[in-house]
Formats: sequence, structure tokens, C-alpha cells
Amino acid sequence: MGKSQSKGKFAFCGTDDSKKEKSKFKEIESINVANKKFSSVDKQDAENYDSMIPYGMLKKISSQKNTNFNRDSTSSKEIIGLKTCDTFTRNSNGERNSSDSVKYFTEKYLTRTSGSVRRLSSFNPTSNKKLDLANLQKLKVIGRGTFGKVLLVKSDDDNKLYALKCIKKIHVLKTNNLSNILNEKKIFEKLDSPFIIKLIQTFQDQEMLYLLFDYYNGGELFFHIQKMKRFNEEIVKFYAAEIYCALEYLHTQKIIYRDLKPENIVLDKFGHIKLIDFGLAKDFNKKRVDLCSTFCGTNEYIPPEVISGERYSYNFDWWGYGNIIYEMLYGRPPFTDSTGSKNTLFQKIVKEEPNFTKYTISHEAKDLIKSLLKKNPNDRINPARIPKHPFFKNIDFNMIRAKLITPQLRPEIKNEYDFTNIDSTFLKENVNSPVKKLKYEIDQSKFADF
Repeated sequence: MGKSQSKGKFAFCGTDDSKKEKSKFKEIESINVANKKFSSVDKQDAENYDSMIPYGMLKKISSQKNTNFNRDSTSSKEIIGLKTCDTFTRNSNGERNSSDSVKYFTEKYLTRTSGSVRRLSSFNPTSNKKLDLANLQKLKVIGRGTFGKVLLVKSDDDNKLYALKCIKKIHVLKTNNLSNILNEKKIFEKLDSPFIIKLIQTFQDQEMLYLLFDYYNGGELFFHIQKMKRFNEEIVKFYAAEIYCALEYLHTQKIIYRDLKPENIVLDKFGHIKLIDFGLAKDFNKKRVDLCSTFCGTNEYIPPEVISGERYSYNFDWWGYGNIIYEMLYGRPPFTDSTGSKNTLFQKIVKEEPNFTKYTISHEAKDLIKSLLKKNPNDRINPARIPKHPFFKNIDFNMIRAKLITPQLRPEIKNEYDFTNIDSTFLKENVNSPVKKLKYEIDQSKFADF
């Protein structure tokens, strides 16, 4: 994709006490923020899809009860600090461009080097598999994000493909994001949804942290929007319904996602979604109130109440939900700025309404988007009413939750080694990062909880 002036996507996380400092546009503009993007993909579930009902042949299952979710009480630390990001930004046409990362350095927790590299530990939180880090063959780079690469690897232990998220410890400490990484791991460990990527195992050695996920090669939802320019309403209904089920599950677990965008949704080989990258997620378990004021997110998708410095809750995600429905229908987010000015973009988000003139969409689609993108979060549609909105009149959400509807959009995949739907920019990168001699020895005790 061609390069043009990039828009400012970032993920800045401060404390809840910083509400007043973030409330004015001129103060937001002065914050040295970094971009947020992490692409990690996972492998298709071993499920029997032979009995799937084709899309359009929808049956009402009035007797089927909604899925019950068990809450797991796990607390998490607030995300604090500035991320240093190898990121991707969007131009005014919604296309992705490369952007330099913003650097933030501190020598906290670092001491002079003296040692050799050794493996420290590995954890296996979600299954009975016991995989060895040394037996993972590096095949391709399939993503790049905040702290390093995402690699496609093959395990000699079970002969399967996985996605390996590789994080540099030195980078984590320099950017004060240790609590962020630990928070993401804890959240992944407690989640169990067919619409969310599954963490298989974690490892670490003296220099790196590793998170091993199932691998899907259906590509990012962003990739398919760019390829098709825009989706028809039947495809949008299906993906909006699956995304709704993912958010519904997270919120029953008292988790707010805070980074919903097409880049953070991947497809399996059948076309079903998987939500990835929980780096900005917040766990409200053991919190007295389900509120926070951390300023974070991706520029185009940040709600007006966050920009204005107000405390917020799960409505953060429903604002993003309205944004992503609009983007699937129009091929770009509802609020963009061709100049790349964060200040101008934020003012548009706070003051302007979405433009529906470029393409003709149904009254029902427009009404749903408007109800989700109300500037006042208290005026937005009650999430429990979303499945009953006229836009979804032919969708049975019980069947969506059970993945009993065949997606109209099925990625073109010949086999598990088909990289057609993976961004070629990643595939060209070297899987082996250059080895650099450390000037400091990393305090390994800081990673004891990983």
C-alpha cells in the first residue's frame, strides 16, 4: 500500500489520578504518545463444522438458553507508562502505513551485565500440552507490534503450527510496561470463548518473554476490508454479531477491551472471528467500581468521554463497536483527519457526527451506528438491546454464539502454510533478530510472575 501522511495512533496509559491532566486538547497534544498495533493470529479450532447451517437459512431456537459464563476472580494492576511501538498507522483512505516508534527510556531495574543466557521457566496455563521452547522451529514473521515480532512456529513436540509472540525484556523495562505484560497474560489465562484467541503456553529466557497462541491464517479483518473496499450488509451483520458475542463475554467477565479495531480481529479458515491483543484490556474484578480514567486506545477509535478526561466503563467498547460497524460498511473509520493532527481528530470525535453520504446503507444500519456513537455514553443504546435491533432482525444470536452459521466471507486458503491473507510486509522480515550484546544485566526477579 502506498505511503502518505500517517495518522496518529497511539496507546498511552496513565493512572486514574491523571484525569485532570488529560481533559484539555492542548494537553493531550503535548503528550509524547506512541502508536499501538499488534498483530497476532491463531490456529483454527478443532471443531466439526459439517453440520453448519448456511447463512440465510436461519432457524429460531427459542428453547435454547443463553450461554452461562463462570466468573473467575482475578485482579490486575493498572496499565501505567508509555509504550514504545513498532506500529502501523492509517492514511486518510484507511490504508495502513509504517511509522517510526516513539522512544521512552529509563534504566530502572537494570544493572551492569555479567551473565550468559539461560532459559528461566515456562508455564502452561490453558492445556495439558507440554511444549519445549527449544523445539519450536521459526518459520515466518506474521506480525509485529508493541514489543517485538509475532512468529509462525512449528513444534517438534506435536508437529503443529502456532503463533509465538516474542517480547524483549529490556524493552519492557525501558518503557515501564511490565505490569502491562503481566496483566495481558493474566487476562488470557482466565478467558475461554470461541471468539477470542487462546493462550496455549508461556516461556521466558534471560532476554525474552514468549506467549504461544493457536495459529489462524485467515488474515486480519482489516486485510479483508481493504481487499474488498467495503462489506455488504449481510457480511457486516454476521461479523457485527460475532463481535458482539465476544464483547458480551468479556463484559460478563468484568473485562473492558479498550482497543477494538479491524487490526485486532483475525479470521479462522472458515471465516469466524478471533479477538486478539489484550495489551490495553482492563480487569475490573475485585475493583469497588467498574470505572477507570486511563487515557489509552487507538486514536480513531477513542470515545469522546475518554478524550474529555471523564471516567468511563464498558461503554468504551460499545463506542468502538459502532466505529467498526461503520468501517465495515464504508471501508474507513467514521472519524479521520488527513493532516495527521491528533488535536483535530479528537475535536472531530467530540463534536462532529459520522458522514453517511459516501455510500447508501439501510436505515436500520444507520440507526444502529448512530445509537452506538452518541457523544454522551449514557445516551447510547443499552447493549442488551443490540441483538433486538432491526438491523439484526434475521440473526439468531444463540446460533451465532454456537457458531452454527456459515460465514459468507470464507478466506481463500489452500493449506495451513498458505500466507495469502497475511500482510506481505511481515513475511519479508527476518525471523531471527540480530543478537546484540547487552550493556546491562536484566533483573530477572521482576519477571517471576510471568
